[in-house]
Parts: sequence; structure tokens; C-alpha cells
Amino acid sequence: VQIRTNTSKGENKMENNKRKIYIIEGCDATGKTTLISELQQLTGLPVVQGSSFEIAQKGVEHMFNFMKEQLKNPESFIMDRSFISNLVYGPLYDKNTLSESQVFELVDLLGGDAELIYLAASPTFIEKRLNLRGDDYVASKDVSRIVYKYEQVVEQFTFSIDTVTYDVELIDSYSIAQEIFEFWQEEEGGY
Repeated sequence: VQIRTNTSKGENKMENNKRKIYIIEGCDATGKTTLISELQQLTGLPVVQGSSFEIAQKGVEHMFNFMKEQLKNPESFIMDRSFISNLVYGPLYDKNTLSESQVFELVDLLGGDAELIYLAASPTFIEKRLNLRGDDYVASKDVSRIVYKYEQVVEQFTFSIDTVTYDVELIDSYSIAQEIFEFWQEEEGGY
């Protein structure tokens, strides 16, 4: 099992455009919040909310416009979840889900400036973490379906978004943040 899998398209998008969007995705209890906090401390980049149950509850158009506005930001930032979460959780919980054309428009707004950081783990590992923290949002019985759906959705975007998958059973959030920060420094020319 690899700790880090990079399905990058092999292009350095930083040459022409210095904006970088780090999209942090993964099932609940994979360490997204901890990673985002560590990465924000290391980089100084602002964190924006990309998707949540609360945003989705306001309707598809509201959610789409909210995400669109976030992605129009010309500066670099860290995104806490994105349309990818919506494509995973929306259909599984019969909630508002973005249309294919809306998703294509959001991907276009990324402009090749994004790196999808997908935090992966086995359902058993995630269930243990959920039970330890007493999570109310996701039931243990749903974890396998969520993990499977994430794998499907993330795979769909590996050709349009640089994607790095970390197995959080093998590497902790601090180490992931350190690695991302080192790559970020190289791309930014030592900022």
C-alpha cells in the first residue's frame, strides 16, 4: 500500500499562474480538519468552506453560486471540501446534488490551478475513528458506501485535476501537511 499516490497530469501549472487551490477531500474522520489546520499554519493560506450539508440544504442553485464565487478568488487558498463532497454525499443521502453542467463549470473555474488532496482509509479504520470521536453526521453503517463513492468520484477527476491520495492509516495529517508545504515552497520559488 502506498502512502502517497500522485495522479498528476505532469504539468507544472505554477509557471504561468501563481494561484494554487488545495482542495482537501475525504470521508468524515480521515483527518481533513487537522490537515487543513496544519497546512494553514505552515502556508499562511486562507481556508474557505467549499461544501457542507448546511450549504447544500439551501438548494442546488445557492450551493452552485456559493462554490462558483469561492473558485473565482484569484488568490491561493485551501478549500475545505468541494463539489466532490457534494457528488459523494448528495446522492447517498438523497440531498441536493449539482448537475453535470454545473460541475463542469466549476472544474473550468479551477483553471488547472488546483490540487485535490484526497485522504483515504479503509472503512474499518474510519468507523473506529468515528466511534472514538462520537460523530453524529455519518453513521458507521454508511462508511463503506461513502468510501466506495469517494473512490469513484475522485477517479472521475484525476484527468482534469491534479490529484494526490494519502492513505491516512499510514501517514498522519502533520506529515501530509509537511509534504504538501515542501512541494508548495518548491512551486512558489521559496515563498
